[in-house]
Amino acid sequence: MKRIVSFKSADPKNQQRFELLYTAILVGGITPARGQGGIEVLRKEGRLLDALDAISDPVEESHARRLPNGDPARCLRGDVTQLVLSQADHELLKKRLEEALWQPRIARDVVDCVDWFTTAAEQQDA
Repeated sequence: MKRIVSFKSADPKNQQRFELLYTAILVGGITPARGQGGIEVLRKEGRLLDALDAISDPVEESHARRLPNGDPARCLRGDVTQLVLSQADHELLKKRLEEALWQPRIARDVVDCVDWFTTAAEQQDA
């Protein structure tokens, strides 16, 4: 089963939610709660990064923010963008959102993103 998460053009929080999803993969995997998963978890994380890269472009300006891994920040493409994930990848991304060691100053934004991500995904049979 596939999960489709749509970033709809009318929602001003799209870019912020996208950035939190991307950051969750980069930093959520290095928390003590990660546990053991081995190469299969790394493959899922790689697929998630590929899926997020496929719907975004790097921001190359010299003054642009950087991602936690040092790469340029990324910006969503287009007006309506769809993130298509397997059920397992969707669950891992949600888990990374919940596990990441977020700063308290962005708590409201993270909770909004988790709530949105949980309810925004439409199911589609593969």
